[in-house]
This record gives sequence, structure tokens and C-alpha cells, in this order.
Amino acid sequence: MIDYEGKPLEDLTLEETIEFEKVMLKKVLAASRAQMSGEIINQINLFIDLIRDHKVQVIDKIRYDKIEKDRGDVLNIGEIEAPPEADVDAILDHYKDIPKADVDAILDHYKVKSVKELLDFYKKK
Repeated sequence: MIDYEGKPLEDLTLEETIEFEKVMLKKVLAASRAQMSGEIINQINLFIDLIRDHKVQVIDKIRYDKIEKDRGDVLNIGEIEAPPEADVDAILDHYKDIPKADVDAILDHYKVKSVKELLDFYKKK
């Protein structure tokens, strides 16, 4: 249908599409200056619209490919992986070994009677 340098429009890269659009814009400008009929100018403008549409498609494809590449692997339906094995006892032992806070010592240090009183003091600031 529409060819540029021996390649169909659908096979053009983004750079080739932009160059083809420039060529066609120069042709429509030349046709206008030569006072060619409106039908010829309209036909050239139709080709320019088709070229611009193809350019948008190429840009969308590039953008989509970049998003897919950035996204990484996609989970395919039917490929549900099991969760990794975890040593639950080791995790529980880790949290048992963490020392607990001495609430009474903290309350005595700040000279308050309850945690609520301490929180209310900082809430007012």
C-alpha cells in the first residue's frame, strides 16, 4: 500500500517513519505552493495521517516493551509457586530472646503514674 524506500509502512522503524513523515510534509507544502488541486493535497494529507498513526503505534509498542522489561517476569496462569520454606521455631526463638522494656523504670524516670499520662504529656507539645 504505502512504501518508503522499498519498505511497507508497517515495517518501518520509528526513525524511518519520522523521515517519511518529513518527506510527505515537504510534498504537501510543495503541492500547496504549486496550487495543485485540493483533491491531491487531501490525498497527501491522508497519507500523512496514516503515517502519523503508524508513528503513534510504534511509540506505543516501544513504551509497552519498556514497561514489560521493567516489570520483569510475569506470573503465568497455572504457575503458582509454593511459598519459601521458613524455620518458624528459629523465628520465634529470635523474638523470645529480645529483652522486654521495663515499663515501670520508664514511668519512674519521667515521674508519671501511667503510660497514658506520659502519652498525654507528649501529645500536648
